[in-house]
Amino acid sequence: MQIDRLFKIINILMTEKSITAQKLAETLGVSVRTIYRDIDVLSVAGVPVCSAAGKGGGYSLMEGYVLDSAAVTKEEQQQILGALGGLSAAGNVGVEDTLTKLRALFRADGEDWLEVDHGRWGPSGQEDNDKFQMLRDAILTHKVIAFEYINTYGQCGRRRAESYKLAYKSKAWYLQAYCIDKNGYRLFKLNRLSGLAVEDQQFERRTELPSIEERSPDGREYPEIVLRFRPGAAYRVYDEFPLERVQREDDGTLTVRERMPEDEWLYGLLLSFGTNVEVVSPTRIRERLKEEIKKLAQFYDIR
Repeated sequence: MQIDRLFKIINILMTEKSITAQKLAETLGVSVRTIYRDIDVLSVAGVPVCSAAGKGGGYSLMEGYVLDSAAVTKEEQQQILGALGGLSAAGNVGVEDTLTKLRALFRADGEDWLEVDHGRWGPSGQEDNDKFQMLRDAILTHKVIAFEYINTYGQCGRRRAESYKLAYKSKAWYLQAYCIDKNGYRLFKLNRLSGLAVEDQQFERRTELPSIEERSPDGREYPEIVLRFRPGAAYRVYDEFPLERVQREDDGTLTVRERMPEDEWLYGLLLSFGTNVEVVSPTRIRERLKEEIKKLAQFYDIR
């Protein structure tokens, strides 16, 4: 992470009278060329880095330079600390060390404003956290992964995939990956993913990762669905849908227009509302819901 390395360089320069590019490179585990680029970035950002050639030369900071007043304002300090605090809470390795150093440099007290736990409630929570860490490591090291997955139709199968990104969407974590078995990009819901194994095989990252927004796996746009809810279901409606998609009618009912995947998950969601929801459109979804209700009645032998 470049921002992490840049602040480490500043910290070193504030404690060392002078240091060579070679020594900085060895300390930070990067090439000398990378150090040259980082010094240029710091200079452009207004950090007064001085350089001296010849024996005994190297990089140093202008005498009297103080990071908290010369480089960033108080507001910018809070933004930096806040952003790094969020990264630390999300489990990014190495950020906590940088955060501690910056708090000292900025003379700022630490505030635990955010905690992220990727696990579910109960004993299985730690397994979820371990899964998240394994996926993050696989993404950063470009490793192929294998796992069992239950799709929206309840079918379970073994998958192999190139892992690209962890995404939080609509109250759930997803893995965006290139499925080797299906030869295409897919979104895998983490709660339905089990038996994860990280293979030794590495892959070359593909370019132009597609957006996860409102698209089905085959690239088609999700259909817009219009729903009407009874007033008694308002608490759930506002839990499930964004405020801008909900319209309160004069009679107290709520109309929702939203693009959603047309699959078993959708019908499970609609059935969970019972008689509190009516599908206005599309007609095919309304008719399919009727069939699902008939099957449910037959299952419970309701006449």
